[in-house]
Amino acid sequence: MDALNALREATVSGVAVKEEGGDLVIGEARFPVGLATPVRAYDGSHYPLGSLFVTFKFAGEKNATRLAEYRRLGVARVHFSDNKKILAYLRGQTTGEDIVDAAFVSSAPDTEPGAAPGAEGASSSSSSSSSSAAAAAASSSATSAAHMKVGAGAHLVLGGGGVAGGRAGSRAAAQAAHLQTILRLEIPIATRNSILSVPGADLRTAVFDLFSSSSSSAEAAGAKRSRSGKRLSTRERLAQARLEKEQAAAAAVGRPMPSASRVRAGPRGAAIIVVPNASSSLVTIHNAPRLLQDMFFVTPGEARSGMQAAGTSKPWKTTIQRQMAGGLQRFHVIDSVDRLQPGDWDKVVAIFTNGADWQFKGWRWGRKEGREDITPVEVFDRVPGFYLHFEDEAVPRAVSRWKVVPLGVSKSQRHLDKGLVARFWRQVDDFISVRKPYLMRAPSAAPPTAP
Repeated sequence: MDALNALREATVSGVAVKEEGGDLVIGEARFPVGLATPVRAYDGSHYPLGSLFVTFKFAGEKNATRLAEYRRLGVARVHFSDNKKILAYLRGQTTGEDIVDAAFVSSAPDTEPGAAPGAEGASSSSSSSSSSAAAAAASSSATSAAHMKVGAGAHLVLGGGGVAGGRAGSRAAAQAAHLQTILRLEIPIATRNSILSVPGADLRTAVFDLFSSSSSSAEAAGAKRSRSGKRLSTRERLAQARLEKEQAAAAAVGRPMPSASRVRAGPRGAAIIVVPNASSSLVTIHNAPRLLQDMFFVTPGEARSGMQAAGTSKPWKTTIQRQMAGGLQRFHVIDSVDRLQPGDWDKVVAIFTNGADWQFKGWRWGRKEGREDITPVEVFDRVPGFYLHFEDEAVPRAVSRWKVVPLGVSKSQRHLDKGLVARFWRQVDDFISVRKPYLMRAPSAAPPTAP
């Protein structure tokens, strides 16, 4: 009787299948648990009978239980991609055409009930038995070597306790050799070196500049420092390299060489940050200095109460200071643009919004009288926009339509404020370096004017 058919008939009809001493007892027949079956695995190998038995018996158990049974019986585990197909076949739900190999050659003779050889046939088959044993031993050694080459990850079950035939052993060896050829020709998708390669880009200069900060060369050190001796940031070095390139190009064609002052021309003075003038906003002119300079969030109500207790009235602008590569930089924080002069608009570097269109009512920003006010979409197309909100609250739909960066602040975890404000300043620094480099000039030595 075929072992696979016997197991399937038992699982469909509900006949008990027992495991005794490394064999499966199905009715009156016994089959080795390692006997290969025609059930094909995802990699082309064949599952042993014990693997199918464990898969069916422990179908409702946890994966760890099945793995322990596979190890206990010494059979290959059934891959998760084959699990449902095998269960459907053993339960009689499918014919198994997609998993049963019709051309499979059994690796061991079938065991029929009562098929034990009699005494009268023992002497006549002694010579053939010895030759079969020798052939089985040779095939077993060859297939074991092939299995060791492929590795434990491939489900090549070659006999596993049964008497392997010559054709099964040669087929397993051919599969092992084929798999080794595939592994030898395999090319990794990415390596530690290829992942750093960018087609069309040469990063050698940037990498050298990154790791040469401790160089002892006076010339290299001088190129990375300003006249005041302070170390230049990456953006300032890029601006300096761009200026040198323009000067070299101008000298080649006989044009006057551009100077740093001409390249970075623009209005002088502190940069400007605009915040909403609304009690519903989480950032106002009252708590903006504490948030943007001290990197600590307090609610506008708490900041306003503190100013009233100190006898300080609300200012029309307040000034914060920030240490940058070029020195101490000043930023004016305002909540109304009524006092801005035409040249002051070029110094606006960030705008906080409360999500309402009326915040921008009356904003001219270069518009002549008689024309409509500038729209929020146009505002945030010129200057970075930010929306401060509690992290557990949703962002208004209007804000999601604008080019605005949401900043979610925690209600209780104040240690997260520094990372939030650092994210804001990174956006502002990138905008200034690209769009308004003239604001990166070192500020004057005069102290900031009191609000």
